[in-house]
Amino acid sequence: MSSRMIIIVLFGLVILNVLALDRRGRRPESKIPTLGELLGYLAAKPVGRTFVLALWAWTGWHFFAR
Repeated sequence: MSSRMIIIVLFGLVILNVLALDRRGRRPESKIPTLGELLGYLAAKPVGRTFVLALWAWTGWHFFAR
């Protein structure tokens, strides 16, 4: 298994964990914010918008550039 495949598998695990947390956040009694609520909170301020944009650009560069 190449190092590239290991990195792809690890990123896949991170994505699965984020989706699992988002699912837990959608339960009525949960205090965990959903992914949309978290991104909305971050994007409410200019620094947060810059962070969200940088995260989106990094994701696009690393996953969609090949």
